[in-house]
Amino acid sequence: MILKHDAQVKAAQETRALVQCLQASPRSCIALKVSVLRARNVTQGWFDWIDTPDPYLMMRIPTSAEMVKRTKCVSNNKNPEWKEEPFVFHIDPEENNVLELTLWDEDYNEDDQIGDAVCLPLANLQLGKPEPRTLKFGEHSEVDIILEATRVVEQYSDLRYSTDLCDEEKDFREKRKSVTFEAMKKMLGERGPQNVNEVPTIAVLGSGGGYRATTGFSAACHALEEMDLLDCVTYMTGLSGSAWGLSLLYSQTGGNKIDSTETQKNIREQLQWGPLWLLTPRRIMHYVKEITEKWKKGQPVSLTDFYGHCVGESLLGRKKDSVKLSQQQEKLEDGVVPMPIYTAINSRRDVSAQSFAEWVEFTPYEIGMDKYGTFMKTELFGSKFFCGKLVEKFPESPLYYLQGIWGSFYAILLQRVLKEEGQLKAIKDNDNEQQLLEKQFLPHKNDEENSSDDDDDDDIRILEGKKKENGESSFMAKLQTAVSTDEETHKIDGKGTKNQRTEKKEFRRKLIDYVLEKLPGLQSRSKRAGLVHNFLRGLTISAPQEFTDSAPSQCCLETENIKRRRMELIDAGLLFNSPYPPLLRKERSVDVLLSFDFSARESDEERPFKNIKLAEDWAMRNGLLFPPIDADEQFEREGWKECYVFKHPTNPKCPIVLHFVLINKTYRDFIRPGIPRISKEEKKAGNFPLFDDPEKRFSTFNLKYTHDIFDRLSGLVEFNTALNEQLIKDTIADCIQRKRTLNY
Repeated sequence: MILKHDAQVKAAQETRALVQCLQASPRSCIALKVSVLRARNVTQGWFDWIDTPDPYLMMRIPTSAEMVKRTKCVSNNKNPEWKEEPFVFHIDPEENNVLELTLWDEDYNEDDQIGDAVCLPLANLQLGKPEPRTLKFGEHSEVDIILEATRVVEQYSDLRYSTDLCDEEKDFREKRKSVTFEAMKKMLGERGPQNVNEVPTIAVLGSGGGYRATTGFSAACHALEEMDLLDCVTYMTGLSGSAWGLSLLYSQTGGNKIDSTETQKNIREQLQWGPLWLLTPRRIMHYVKEITEKWKKGQPVSLTDFYGHCVGESLLGRKKDSVKLSQQQEKLEDGVVPMPIYTAINSRRDVSAQSFAEWVEFTPYEIGMDKYGTFMKTELFGSKFFCGKLVEKFPESPLYYLQGIWGSFYAILLQRVLKEEGQLKAIKDNDNEQQLLEKQFLPHKNDEENSSDDDDDDDIRILEGKKKENGESSFMAKLQTAVSTDEETHKIDGKGTKNQRTEKKEFRRKLIDYVLEKLPGLQSRSKRAGLVHNFLRGLTISAPQEFTDSAPSQCCLETENIKRRRMELIDAGLLFNSPYPPLLRKERSVDVLLSFDFSARESDEERPFKNIKLAEDWAMRNGLLFPPIDADEQFEREGWKECYVFKHPTNPKCPIVLHFVLINKTYRDFIRPGIPRISKEEKKAGNFPLFDDPEKRFSTFNLKYTHDIFDRLSGLVEFNTALNEQLIKDTIADCIQRKRTLNY
């Protein structure tokens, strides 16, 4: 098995060398300035006797980064002058660029177009030479403009192009190594490192699994902290539900410390309420206002935005609007805590994620893709880039929106819960969790006929003016009426007769249906993923001929990626449910991986190795070092264990994986390691199933964790982690000895 494994890795490494040549790089683009000077004889004919025109000019270049711009409206003026700064469009000189201009008369109900659109091909513009143009709209109306094109060649790019770690992370690693060196010396004594070069890099990672993963990961972190092992860890990485738990660990306290006890306490309190308290009409109205404002400013929105508000309200509480990922940099300044890494995948709605998906990593310093060697400052995520240039900066995305992306699968679940009350039980009883996730995100037949990248109308509507504003006002007015009706008829404290509570639930369900139908941006076909502006757009990606010849279809998809206006980011659990990829980068040189797997299983008896085998397969296909997963052999030999060890028998540079699985075995008989359960109450507290539980209390689809559920699950995970304390320490000591012997 080992020989076959090594041969596969070697072959994959050759492919990896080609794929890694897909390094993206910036290139020059054209900045087109459009100065709108004045208009003459703006008229709607005889209608001018009733209402003097209120003209404005709309400009659109479908191939540009900005796409649509418009002047201000000049009221009651047939000969307006626009004293505005030139409008700037960034365009790719290799595209067929056409400037489309339309003249409009603003009206209360619906704006009126004057004449036909004017289309100006831009291929023959002379760089650096202003070109005046007079445009005619209809028989009488004229508009004077000046076009000026200049080549943009930046001295530096607003993106970073390298597979190397950023300077901030390198600086963190140096500081952190000193901390872990002292911690390992204290913990291991004579077996500890003698110098910092012998210090192994240790990472903790948690899988997805909804609130089960959030609860479990927070419990695992608490156990590691109690054993002083967290001081030995350099990286902590989460996916989906574990990413929620990890982000809370770094958001609950100020300064450069983290407090797992306080985080657990807060999670325990927050998860007990379930989703419905988040969906009062007043809260919904707040969500709608925030999402509408984001859409109006020119950012794409989807169901993930709505769901992100719910997740943030549930996990972060009242301070959710002020919490940002970049704020976690403060905790890393002195290297006293591990560095967090969060994950998602870039998908395409017309291609299965199993066929094509790209890992995106989120850290307090940077967000980007190792595959293309392209990263941006965390504060710039969601802003608009073109050819590597930042062309439109938006405020930093709040943490709750990122939480929505990291666990975007649950946006679909929430929609089902809201729209079909009886659906949740059916999901719990019948659906395989991975199958449901694939159902929601794999290509649909409707997508095949609508598989173009963008919904251009969204961009146009942002600037349409009064027509849009009136519709929006009407929508908000109806929502405000719904809020008043709900609060006056049935108090929000949940009291009242059974009939009143039923009416209230029905009213809210109808309100949710109305919001999802009317909320701007959610009528488009891109409802399922988190939508952001594509920061790869317009870059150059160099693919070697060998790669183009060996994988032409994949190369075509990757080349298309740089043309897409938007990225569709989804829960990385669709690919496999453990965030190994960012930790397997050779630049991070991780030696020990403490892997906590909270993935769903069909029953307690199903072997818990599916996702780690998928991770092994992914690593081999990408030519990355990963130990052979001889899980079935170990299981046949040793049976059920709380932790399985996977390491390469001959390659000392291959990382070691300690794979913690979610089982209730030893915990049934022991309160703490070495302390048996004696009383009936103690035995009853430890005797519970996980995936065979008839009440589905630990299901991925359970969105309400009572204190009892939380305490049972967190107690189990803490116990299973503490039970293997010596195994973890011995593994660290072995790595230190290995580094000392090999001197690498």
